[in-house]
Amino acid sequence: MDDYTIVHLATHAAFVVGKPEDSFILFGNGDRVNFRNIAGHSPM
Repeated sequence: MDDYTIVHLATHAAFVVGKPEDSFILFGNGDRVNFRNIAGHSPM
């Protein structure tokens, strides 16, 4: 993957306006990451 700078992930998500803690990305194994957690991560 050294030749690529973007990774495309096929997921499902739920967006709850004004509530990032209730908005999430759902992965195929059932794991969820809410938007509050994503906002706390810095880019690589």
